[in-house]
Amino acid sequence: MEENIMESLMNLFDDLNWEDANEYFNETKRKVLRDENGCRTVLLKLPKNFYMAPHSHITTEQHIVLKGEYTSKGKNFPEGSYQIFSKGDDHGPFESKNGALILVIWDPIRLKNKNRLVITLKDVVNTISRINHPTINYSLIDLGIVTDIKLIGNKVILVFAFSSTHLSIDSELVKSVSQPLHDLDLDFEYEIRMMTEEEKSKFLQMEAEASRGE
Repeated sequence: MEENIMESLMNLFDDLNWEDANEYFNETKRKVLRDENGCRTVLLKLPKNFYMAPHSHITTEQHIVLKGEYTSKGKNFPEGSYQIFSKGDDHGPFESKNGALILVIWDPIRLKNKNRLVITLKDVVNTISRINHPTINYSLIDLGIVTDIKLIGNKVILVFAFSSTHLSIDSELVKSVSQPLHDLDLDFEYEIRMMTEEEKSKFLQMEAEASRGE
């Protein structure tokens, strides 16, 4: 019994057990401390110039800043800060100029019995609809960037429509969608296409309205 407990111990600050957190900003690292029955405790190592777009989850999330600091909604959260976000709360954007080490804890999203919590297409659409563009105060769905959302079994398939090619923000928009879906324990596939002229006209109109504060 004691040997099993010792084997489960993990040092938060050593160089072991880190992996790429590809659904986050480039070069973000992750150390999974617990992932069972839907309960997840993860250590995130944020790189310099980290950014995450506003989003929400269907479960409670807690943050503890162990090293460094980040900013959110104009407020600075230094080492030792604690935040809790209730189910459905919009939170972010999150930015860290010099990087940080964050302990993140998610409440379970599965039932403890053998029956998995059923996620419907409506749940998926509602989750994505809370994700706003980082510079335009509209959701990615309203802007027409996320389209054709499908849920097949445990997999979400959708299309990203972009107004122009090779924008650096495009990959961040994809990651801003992939993380909430990952939190729902869903697989994620996507395609990218260019907006039609009609879609692009609507997008540019909404972008202009947002810049005027309408």
